[in-house]
Order: sequence, then structure tokens, then C-alpha cells
Amino acid sequence: MNRRDFIKGFTIGSLGVLIIPEMLTNLIVRAHANPLLILDPEQENARINVVGIGAIGARIIRPLTNNQLHLHCFEVFFDPKTQIQPDLASVFEAARASDLLFLVSALDTFNSVAIKEALGTAAREAGALVVSIIHSPDGSRRQDWNCTTAYNCWLNVSDACLVDNTASIGAGAFTKGFPGEFSARHLVSAITRLTTVRGMICVDFADIKSILGADRYACLGIGVAGGANKGHFAAENALARVREQGADLLKASGFLALIEGSTLITMQDFEEASCSIHGACNDDVNIICGLIIDETLGANVRVTIIATEPVEHPM
Repeated sequence: MNRRDFIKGFTIGSLGVLIIPEMLTNLIVRAHANPLLILDPEQENARINVVGIGAIGARIIRPLTNNQLHLHCFEVFFDPKTQIQPDLASVFEAARASDLLFLVSALDTFNSVAIKEALGTAAREAGALVVSIIHSPDGSRRQDWNCTTAYNCWLNVSDACLVDNTASIGAGAFTKGFPGEFSARHLVSAITRLTTVRGMICVDFADIKSILGADRYACLGIGVAGGANKGHFAAENALARVREQGADLLKASGFLALIEGSTLITMQDFEEASCSIHGACNDDVNIICGLIIDETLGANVRVTIIATEPVEHPM
């Protein structure tokens, strides 16, 4: 079976015909539907789903199921001990119905790669914004099958996304696991909250799509700072993490930034962070910044930056 036949088998729904039988035998699917946080009754929130694929991908997203995010979570992983027939059809139905779909994996098995691409292809053909998050412990750029057609945007996340563990301040359950796993989880949470939480400076789904929606490779940076000029230093820490991964900020096509603090945060903190971001790139770059209150941060400011660059389709 070649890759296209595999994807076709998923996307047309012939789940028991074209898929390698042993792949279904040991596959486990777990669905976690969280309550929807509809803060504005007059505004319909985007339908957001996240799928953790493979043992590591499932482990990364699991803490998200215990948080009150406007988010539905699915775990798809392999267990040689199970003989239960998985409900893959429900995962693909949710993927196609998504406005925004996150696919999280470490690409640890061939099966994980194939399922991830099949989900991405199905969702993108249905009009969803598909973000691929690849956990790459060594920080290298890894891309499954060099296939850009299945995803609008993809990122490699690793320990390099954090300055140190202080970036997890205020994250609560998100801190479980290794720093790179926290980074992947925090990325899902940050974009989801930007889209669904009414913040002091709001970002809507159209803003998210303008940065992530057109075949982009992206780098993630997370920075935290306290004390004097904390907005500036938090942003500089996040920018340093992006540069550490080899990104040329002057060639970036867009920046999506989430600036967070408790009710102690001031507009000066926001302006410092925003000015640092604007000063690191060209004048004509599309920059979207949101500001959200997170009381668990105390006197600290946390800045999350996603810098994107265009990617050419493979021949």
C-alpha cells in the first residue's frame, strides 16, 4: 500500500478496507470532550480540536483534557496489548468539522506519521486551519514525508523553545512532562486562548488565519520575566528562543504573539513587549499581538511568540 492509498482509505471512510489490518488491531482512540467556554453568547466560537498521535503525542495533550479550554481532545496511539476495534471514524468526523485542528506527534512510528497526514489532509480539504506540531527533542527540523499539502502550518517544538523552566510559571497542569512537551502543550493552549478568551486586547480567528493559514513553517519562543522592564525582557527572552532555532526574524512573514500577566500587568508592560517584537523584524511584516489576564503569573509577564516563514511545496 502506498501513502496515497492509505490517505484515500481514511478520507473516503473505507476504514476497514484500505488500511493495513494490523494497524487497527492495536490502535486505541480516546476522546475527551471539554465544556465549551462561550464568553459571548452572541458570538459563535471556532470549533477547535487537538489530536495527540502516538504515545508521546497522546502524553503531551493529556493534561489539556483537565483544563477548561474551548477544546476537544483525542488521543490516538498504539498498544500491542489491546484488541479493541478503534472508533477512528469519530476522529475523522471531528477533524473535518474543525475550524482549527492541532495535530501533535513525535513521529515515533510509521503508523503515527501516516495517520497524522491522513487527518491533516481530510481536515484541510474540508476547509479547516491545520497546525502540525512535531515534538523534536533534539531541536532539529523534522517534517513528515515532506508533505506540505496536509497542513497550513507546522512547527518543531523542543526544549529550545524555553529559556528555562521559569517559562512554566503560572501554567499549572501544563507543566507536566519535559520542557519540550510543555512547549507543545502551551502552544495549543496559547492559540486556543487567543481565539476564544475575551482578553484586554483581543485576537479573532481571522487574525490567527492571517498568520498561520498559508503554508508556513513556524518557530515558537516562550519567555518570562519579572521586575523592572519585565515586558521588554520577557519578549527578548522569547525572541532569543526563536533565533536559537535558526530563524531569521528579518525574513519572517508574520508574528503571532500572546502577552500574559495578572491584573498587575500595565499597558507599559504590553507596550514594552510589543515594541521589542516590532523592533526585531521588518516594518512590512504582519504582527498580531493579544493580551490576556492570567492571575497565576503573579508579578511576572509571559510572552509567547510564533514567527512564521513561507514554505515552497515539494515538487
